[in-house]
Amino acid sequence: MADSLTYSKLSEVQTKAILLIADDAIISVDKNHAIILFNESAEKLFGYTCEEAIGKQLDLLLPESIRIHHAEYLTKFSKSADRARKMGERGEIT
Repeated sequence: MADSLTYSKLSEVQTKAILLIADDAIISVDKNHAIILFNESAEKLFGYTCEEAIGKQLDLLLPESIRIHHAEYLTKFSKSADRARKMGERGEIT
């Protein structure tokens, strides 16, 4: 039991360190699309502090031209056979 707690704590510390030093913006959302993780690079990219972003909807970070269609895109994706896709692999957004 103690070993698994030690490993869990080490894993948590390593994850926090990776998020802290990552050059890329890393954002995670829950099943309701509320932001639950927002690293320092995301702060620099989007101009919101972690405190401002956490708990807000992902739509906060989207340009208005995309935001108005975002729910439609999510519905379309959820009905597709794709379970995961990198941002650069998506189709053209018009």
